[in-house]
Amino acid sequence: MSSAKTWSRAVLWVAGFSFSCGVLAAPLPQPLSLQHALALAADENHYDLQLRAADMDAARAGLRTAQGENDLLVGFEARARYIDAADLSPDQSHNDSAAVLVARKRLFDSGRRGALEHAALATIESEEQRTVLAQQQRKLDVMRAFYDVLLADRVFTLANERMAIAYVDFDKIKDRRELGQLSQVDFLRAQTNYEEVLRERNLTEGRQRSARVKLAAALGDVTQLPAKLSEPALEGLDARKSPDMDTLIKTALDTNPQLLALRHQLQASNDRVAAARAKRMPVVDAVVEGGAYNRHVGSNDPFRAGLVFSAPLVVGGTYDGELARAEAERRRAHAMIVRMEAELRQRLTELVLDIDVLRKTVTGDKVRADYRDLYMERSRALYEMEVSTDLGDSMVQLTDAQMRATRTLYTLSMAWAELDVLLGRPVDPFAATTPTTQGKNP
Repeated sequence: MSSAKTWSRAVLWVAGFSFSCGVLAAPLPQPLSLQHALALAADENHYDLQLRAADMDAARAGLRTAQGENDLLVGFEARARYIDAADLSPDQSHNDSAAVLVARKRLFDSGRRGALEHAALATIESEEQRTVLAQQQRKLDVMRAFYDVLLADRVFTLANERMAIAYVDFDKIKDRRELGQLSQVDFLRAQTNYEEVLRERNLTEGRQRSARVKLAAALGDVTQLPAKLSEPALEGLDARKSPDMDTLIKTALDTNPQLLALRHQLQASNDRVAAARAKRMPVVDAVVEGGAYNRHVGSNDPFRAGLVFSAPLVVGGTYDGELARAEAERRRAHAMIVRMEAELRQRLTELVLDIDVLRKTVTGDKVRADYRDLYMERSRALYEMEVSTDLGDSMVQLTDAQMRATRTLYTLSMAWAELDVLLGRPVDPFAATTPTTQGKNP
């Protein structure tokens, strides 16, 4: 019975651990399409989005803290005290115990609460922009990992074809060696070349698995390695026109999520500076007290209510430290905005130039692939007529040309997707036309 209970607990523990790690997630479709992979990228359980959710919760908690800055405070005080009464006191008893209830509400704080609340709201808006950016960045990561798997498969196919050709050539060399037609030096040189080709083939096979591990991590479930992927239809990407540089930069400066987040962060810093300065200003509190006292003297009123005006005359290091920290955060936020604007201009310029070059490269890749396709057909015909024996090399050259064309399309797709992210728009690798320069954040 004891072993049965232990087994049951182990099963439950493993099941719970598996569920927490995502093992029990729905199996990936075979083949996995890019559309489905991007849909999985929106899963909020991914650790990147969980980090952003935690930061958002912290920002909302800051708002609740700011809103409660001037809330009604009610406190209870009970004391048990023995005294020797003064000679002139009308009550000569020794028991000076009391129970006092105090309610305090700040009526005026020179704008400190409002400044803190505005800072908290600006922080929430900043975190919302960072969440949008994280969601789109997740899609970029999935796209990049997805393309890497497809390219790794093509590289393996190319290496496998080269290895097959090398194997056939090396097998012929072994026959010549057995017939005494080849020296030992020439034979070892041929074997060395074959081993190098075989080594490269084995390395590419390892890269296939490594690429799949990265894609599984990007999808948020490292326990499922995508076995087979479907090729996305990206042929229309080269038809998209390169955007106008000036219009693009102007739009990005208004809609880039990271830049918007920094601007909200700067606003929050300005509000915190105002809140810190308000700490040196006067405040007004409404105070209500009610108590029960054992000794009856003039100062022990059972009830009192009034307004209390307070103004700091000398402030210590706490105020100076809070103000200095707020001003430092403001300077830092301003500097980050300036740097981000410069980096954004630079990256947009690079992307537009890359897109223009890649669009032209697509045409050249198509010509090369068509040429290699026709050349292989001719080599096949000559091989069947026993005129030529370069069919294997023709197949390798065709595979290499197709791989280059595919890599160019994937690179172009990633460039357009990154451009969408910089503009604060949803990532759409299948868009056939350039997005308009006017739009809203997703």
